[in-house]
Parts: sequence; structure tokens; C-alpha cells
Amino acid sequence: VHLSHILFISFIAFIIINYAHRTRKPLSGGGDCVLDLNKKQSTTVYLSSLLLQANFFEAVFSDIGTGKQQFHGQMDYKAAGLYTLDEALETVGFGKFQGFVLGYAGLGWFAEAMEIMILSFIGQAVKSEWQLSSGQESLLSTIVFAGMLLGANTWGLLSDNYGRRKGFLTISMVTFGAGLLSTFSPNYLTLVLLRGLVGFGLGGSSVFLSWFLEFIPASNRGMWMVVFSTFWTFGSIFEATLAWIVMPRLNWRWVLAFSAVPSFALLILYGVAPESPRYLCMKGNTSDALRILEKIASVNQTKLPPGVLVSGRSNDKDEESAPSENTAPLLPSLSKSTTQSKSGFSSFFMLFSSKLIRTTLLLWVLFFGDSFSYYGIILLTSKLSSGQSTCFPSLQSNINPQDDGLYLNAFITSMAGIMSHSHFLLYALPSFS
Repeated sequence: VHLSHILFISFIAFIIINYAHRTRKPLSGGGDCVLDLNKKQSTTVYLSSLLLQANFFEAVFSDIGTGKQQFHGQMDYKAAGLYTLDEALETVGFGKFQGFVLGYAGLGWFAEAMEIMILSFIGQAVKSEWQLSSGQESLLSTIVFAGMLLGANTWGLLSDNYGRRKGFLTISMVTFGAGLLSTFSPNYLTLVLLRGLVGFGLGGSSVFLSWFLEFIPASNRGMWMVVFSTFWTFGSIFEATLAWIVMPRLNWRWVLAFSAVPSFALLILYGVAPESPRYLCMKGNTSDALRILEKIASVNQTKLPPGVLVSGRSNDKDEESAPSENTAPLLPSLSKSTTQSKSGFSSFFMLFSSKLIRTTLLLWVLFFGDSFSYYGIILLTSKLSSGQSTCFPSLQSNINPQDDGLYLNAFITSMAGIMSHSHFLLYALPSFS
């Protein structure tokens, strides 16, 4: 019986290997593992992968013949000479290449902070110039956040379907274009529409964060996420300083124009920004992912693990050790075919599954409280500085955009972020080093 099993499986393996040799298409391994051996890969890698498959089958057949082990469809990555994306990133480590990725993605975060911080300054200036009501002034801020709400639910889907690079390219184009056109707004309605479009672009800023983290080894993602968030603090400080210098000498239109410059810089540097290797692996394009990993290793002066890159989920050990760091499918227990069939808004409802509903609600409450407090403080800074309060009705007419106190208070409020980030980094410095 054992001999017949061996002969039958050997015959099937022979057919599969010969079929792969003729078609040179992806060859399926065990479980969730898929080898992408398309025409873009070199002949050496292709032949090596066939040998690895043959060795793998040989090991399994010998186990069946002796009755010591059964084949359950799971491949031993290291024994077969394979490595995953997470293993490759851990091997190449954090180096100069990730430093560039951090700078580019951080610039996107920097640009969003400036566009948000500007809401503290242009509202009063526009109200004074066009004689607007308090409700019309508030609408300038409300429309930006409404656009962000719509953009947050749009850009993520686009970047998942068409790539991270195309995602933040479109985001930068929308943000820069609408921000620059805002400076030429002839009336209030045009300004509201354009600022709403800016908010729509700002809603995709999380794409920059996701793109950056997909280049970072899993063991360091938490720390580098904190480092990444400091770009927001510096963007807020820079915007407060910019408004402090420009507003008293020029006007709010110039502040809008200068605030769009970081988004323009993103467009200039777009050509050298690489695609996310994790996105490429999720799409089964391991050949392009391998080229990017080789470039990372070259720039960082390290080497990739020996063997062949595997596209698919991380192994079970990675999922257990760093579940929050994994950007693979949200439900590891689901099969690959099931998760791939879920796209668009259908994947949104996965957040309310029995395994994720608690985490989803907790994160929503935390983000709501954080956003409500932070943006509330930012927007109220200008109100309190100018004395616009029902407690001080006599000061309501004293709105002066040239008052240094307005910019000083915004500057001090933004500087508080440096202290919080520094405290966290110093606290976690031993583990980080």
C-alpha cells in the first residue's frame, strides 16, 4: 500500500513539474505558499525552484514510505530553501533605503499637518475680508473634515487595488492642485469647494503610513511608527511659524500657496519612490518584489536570505509573535481564496467579525477621542486668542489676524507634541537600540 502511494504521488509530481517547465507559470506549493515563477525571473532562480520542489516531494515521499510522517499540505520554509517577505525584511534590517522611505512618507504626513494647522489662521482672515458670519467661517473647517471622511474611505480601496504608488501619486495631485487653486478663490463658495477637495486628498494620508510600514521589519514597526508621527508635529510647528511670518506681511492667500509646497515636493520625488514589496507579494508579483528587496539589500549593504522568495502569508510563528504588525489578511484563519474574494466595501464588514469587533470598537473610541481633543484644541486656539467667546462679548470685534499672540499660542501648542514624542522615545530607547 505504501509503495502504491509513493508511485502515484511521484507520477502526479512528475506531471506537475513537467507542466511547470513547459508553461513557466506559478507553481503551487503546500498550504498558503505560492511560488511566482513567471517569465520575469531568471533561469537560475527558475531551475533552483524546481529542484527545491523536487527535494520537497522527495522528503515527503520518504516519510510516507517509512510511515513516520504524513503530509498535511504545509511546507517547511527553511528546509525547502524558501523565505517570506517578513524574513527578508528582518534580514536586510533598517538602513539607508528605509531612511529615504521614511523621509518621503514623512513628507506626506508633514504636508497634511500643515493643511490642517492652517485652519487656525485663514478662517478669521477670510471672515474679516469677506464679512462672513460665524457659521460661514466654521464651514471652512467643517468642509475639510467632511472631505477627509470621504477620502479616508476611498484612497485605501484604490491603493489596495491599484498600488501604493498610484495611490499617493493621486493623493498628492489632488491635495496640491486644490490647495494651490484655493489661493485664487474669487469668492467664498469657490474657497469652500476647493478646501473640501483638499480635505478629500488629506483623507488618504494613511496610505503614506501603510506604505512606510510595509518596508519596516516587524520587530521595529512600533518604534518607527512613533518616529514617523513626529513629522506631523514638525509640520504643525512649521505651519505656525510660516503663518507668523507671512500673514502680517502678505495675506492668507500666500499662506495657502506656501502650504501647498510640500505636496508639490511629493510629486517631484515620486519617480524615485518604489512600490511596496508587500503589496506586490499580495498580488503574487514576487519577481518585482524580489527586485525591490535586492535593491534594499544593496543600499543597506546587506544580503537577502538564501533561497527563493515566497508570496503569501507569513508563517504561523510570525503571526503569533507580532499579530498587530502583520499587514496580511485581517483574518489569518480564512483561506487565501476566501480573503481574495473579498474586495471593496465587503472587506469593511470583516472589521465586525467576532474576532475583530472588540478591537475595532476600542480603536474607534480611541481615535475619536484623540481626534476630538487634538483638532478641538487646534481650532479653538485662534478663537481663544482673539477672545471670541460668549464670556467676552466686548472682544468679539477685536479680530486681528496680525496679532502675534495668535501665532505664538499655536506655536506653543504644536511644540507640546515634541515633548510627548521625546518622552516615549526615551522610555523605549533601550529596546529600540
